[in-house]
Amino acid sequence: MAQIVIVEGIDRVGKTTFIDRFVERNSDFKRFKHKPSDFDYNDMDNKNETDKMLQLLEMVKLLDGKVIFDRFHFSNMVYGFLDRDYDLYEAMKLCGDIEQRILKLFGSENVVVVMLFPEDIERSSKEHGKDLTSYQCGMEALSLDTILPVIVTSYETIDAAIEVIPELFLHDSKACEDCDKRDECEMRDE
Repeated sequence: MAQIVIVEGIDRVGKTTFIDRFVERNSDFKRFKHKPSDFDYNDMDNKNETDKMLQLLEMVKLLDGKVIFDRFHFSNMVYGFLDRDYDLYEAMKLCGDIEQRILKLFGSENVVVVMLFPEDIERSSKEHGKDLTSYQCGMEALSLDTILPVIVTSYETIDAAIEVIPELFLHDSKACEDCDKRDECEMRDE
């Protein structure tokens, strides 16, 4: 069964640490992170990035994969708007289009957005070398506006979030014939 976990958050918040620990405990998930060295971020545009994301989603579904994305549509919208002059209304529409496709392909029971918030935005900004407050505000707004299931965590609570995600968000109803969650799965499948 295809499933996706999307890990979002500003720079220097713990996304890589979260993904490393998640994959260590859930080895059937493969990580995906594009290589920024392959292209110049300033050359990215919203429609092409949206098209690439939609293609990635189709590929995961086609291959019946389990993928954890290191950034996806939230980051594209926030960083695109703040750093690459994306039109806000077009970016929001395309962000919504991606979420609609995610639900169509995977259903709400096979996807979760993990939103990592910084413990201290000033410290994160200092470590990154620029003020990340606007980026954090954008991420917070998207986490409130999304139609996808979201779990909000921080670096301090990464391990607890990793423990509950498979149980609360990615429970495989086909594999739980003998488990104690069978009634919950059957209700979810109806």
